[in-house]
Amino acid sequence: MPQDFVPLPLQVGPTDNKPVVPSRHRQPDKSDTMQLTHKAALGTGNTRRGSIGVETADNNIAQKHRPTPPQRNDTSGTIHTTIQNRVRSWADAGSRVQIKGKLRLKEIGNRIKEPGPATELKQKITEALGKERSLRKRLYMASVTSHHPHSYRRRFLHMEDLQRVLGEDVVERQLNKCHRRRRTTGQLAWNSQGKGSAPVGIDQDIKFKVQTVYGKIAGNSGGKDSGLKSYLKILTILIWIKRGPMIIPFMDAQLCDDDLPLSMKNAKGSTPWKLHRKDGQEVPLDCFKCWGKSSFASSFAKFVEMQWVVLAPSFDHQREEKEGPQNLSNEHILPFTAWEKSTEGGFGKVYKVPRASCPEFALKKVRIRKPIDPKYEFNVLRKLRNDRHTHLISLLAAYIQHDAYHLIFPWAKADLLGYWKFIHPKPLESERGQNLVWLAEQCQGLADGLAFIHRYDTMSFECLLHPTSFPLKDRSLVRKDGENEVRRLFGRHGDIKPANILWFPSSDPSGKGILKITDFGNAEFSTQPEVDSGKRRDFFANSPTYRPPETDLQPYGGIVSASYDIWTLGCVYLEFLTWWLGGWIRVHEFADQRLDSDAGLWGVRMRNFRSDKFFSITEDEARQPEARVKTKVTEFMEELNGDLKSNDFVREFLKLIRSNMLIVVSGLEEDGRPTRQSSRNIANELDAMQKKHLLK
Repeated sequence: MPQDFVPLPLQVGPTDNKPVVPSRHRQPDKSDTMQLTHKAALGTGNTRRGSIGVETADNNIAQKHRPTPPQRNDTSGTIHTTIQNRVRSWADAGSRVQIKGKLRLKEIGNRIKEPGPATELKQKITEALGKERSLRKRLYMASVTSHHPHSYRRRFLHMEDLQRVLGEDVVERQLNKCHRRRRTTGQLAWNSQGKGSAPVGIDQDIKFKVQTVYGKIAGNSGGKDSGLKSYLKILTILIWIKRGPMIIPFMDAQLCDDDLPLSMKNAKGSTPWKLHRKDGQEVPLDCFKCWGKSSFASSFAKFVEMQWVVLAPSFDHQREEKEGPQNLSNEHILPFTAWEKSTEGGFGKVYKVPRASCPEFALKKVRIRKPIDPKYEFNVLRKLRNDRHTHLISLLAAYIQHDAYHLIFPWAKADLLGYWKFIHPKPLESERGQNLVWLAEQCQGLADGLAFIHRYDTMSFECLLHPTSFPLKDRSLVRKDGENEVRRLFGRHGDIKPANILWFPSSDPSGKGILKITDFGNAEFSTQPEVDSGKRRDFFANSPTYRPPETDLQPYGGIVSASYDIWTLGCVYLEFLTWWLGGWIRVHEFADQRLDSDAGLWGVRMRNFRSDKFFSITEDEARQPEARVKTKVTEFMEELNGDLKSNDFVREFLKLIRSNMLIVVSGLEEDGRPTRQSSRNIANELDAMQKKHLLK
């Protein structure tokens, strides 16, 4: 009924009993209303309560005294007759609504046993009425809006919220409605074996069906997680599209939650649309036909459109170990309620995903394309996740969508570069001793984490190897662990730099936080300690500043080994000590001192390119290229060594960097030149230095 139109009740005049339709221009006097009320109170005919609580005569009495519409041919008479009919139809409709509401209230009241005091009765009635609210509205209010760019403003339901709204009593009511409808139409009822049976009366096994919807009936089917089929998501979709009581036909067809998402397909538009389960099997459309011929064509289209509300992914790393990252459809709504773009690197973008009640996390998006295949990074991270190291980042989850890998990590407050530049650009003099102890602990931990990668023992050998890795020729790399062969793999990170070392604040206010190595996009494991980059997957130096000199030398420029990471880690260590002695300003000044032309990275076409790398290329007597540590770097280390703030630990640390890490090597150990220390030896040296100088 339109809200701006108020139906006018029939009035009984003061002089006769003939009802008349009042004009809008005539104000009914008090006697008119009083006479109608008195007549109703005397019980003339059947009576019922009107919209404002006044008893009105039944329609059959009003119909008996209703005046004959005037027979006119002019337009005004037609309009008058139309208004009369609409007034009557709207008044009748209003009466029917009131009767239905009265009966509904009575039905709810009958459900309440032993009401007790009036206040308690009122409370129980209010609760009962609350349960009768629109389920669809309650589901909508429980849903959450996604802020992911590809799912922006689309709503989704968490499984726990879905179960909270659709309690067993709600499911039972929906099943009862379905049974009543099926009894009325003479359709088959569903029994506990999931097959049709003859039309029945009141179903005695409704509790069984409720448990089946929840997936609690053993042997009912083979869901992946519990071995049981459930229909709760199916029911939610049906309620969302106002078809909740149609749940049983879906149970008849054994179309369960595990079959979602459904997809619509047709052959070149020449055949009707067909529905297919997630595994590709065709779905019988009988469960949609009961909706009626008029809505059949669009019913399954609505179902497919709304199914994504209940299909927001959840992430389980144990499932990823068996099945790999989830491969999501572009239609999947991602359950991220906040979204901030953080940084963009050479091979991917990093987003910050804040959450109200849970820790924030970072999401790294990497396109599936060359030169770096994100599948390699995922494989490395997945394996390292099982053998966690304190100073290596842990992968929380991963998924594939929109032709890109999405890797989920704990959110770091900053990387090491940001820590130096923004978090603590000028270390406090009063905290100098604490900062040095923290620096020593973190540097030792980073070397230990790198050693964990450089010598990795694995039983699941194949999952870490890239397709271009060499076959296992040296059986000494294999040892027996019971019935399993444990194989030693040689790993390389390939891109150690401050931006790839993350800082996580400590939960302890007195703590300084912890550093973790991240970004394994350049990492690789193989069965040989040295790999020719010309035979592997398009390797190239990702950071011009921290790359080792062997990348620019021939014929060894293509040889990549674990010592590659030792050079880059030595550069980071030197800058770390620089920060401790002089803050960010001194780190920046050191970079300016190293800045010069760099044709080695880009070739002759970029001779004007300048970089702040730690080595320079010159020519020897035979006019062959020769690498050496930049003079500015060696002079700067001497400057730090003589700094008044330096101590025995700092001087010994500088010696370790100069003599065992920043060493120019050819890339091959058998040529007799000095070689860099292994990451394991570096970690052991730093541990001994801490005990000797700082932990007395």
